[in-house]
Amino acid sequence: MILHLVRCGVDLEQVGLDLRQRVPLSLFRLRQHVYDSFYLLENASIAVVVISQQDLRRVGCEIDDTKNLINLIMGLATAKMAIMIVQKECGSWKVSLRGKANVDVSKIAKSLGGGGHKRAAGFDIKEFDSEQIIEKIIKEYRK
Repeated sequence: MILHLVRCGVDLEQVGLDLRQRVPLSLFRLRQHVYDSFYLLENASIAVVVISQQDLRRVGCEIDDTKNLINLIMGLATAKMAIMIVQKECGSWKVSLRGKANVDVSKIAKSLGGGGHKRAAGFDIKEFDSEQIIEKIIKEYRK
């Protein structure tokens, strides 16, 4: 079948790129929101982004569209940990953590009622007080 496509002039390399890199406008705008709104703490070793339901509606996305966005801020060279806080439709919040090097985010998540793995973990919170929850995470990060 692939041979038939090649004989018909289909550029398989371009098809592969299109399948991997084509992004809906709504997701592109959500990524832009992440880049525009993230902030850094602890001498730029912690990257944080908060995404509300209002943010999701504004760009036409749903909570499922956020699942890999934490990797955008985790890719920052100085980041040893990334925190992404996303509001669920019910109003509660999902906190996702990613860690590099010597940061075991599963310990942080566990201390706050969640769980996960050494490099990827998370927990849920009912009410969001950014200062309070970030402070708790940083306290655990410093241990």
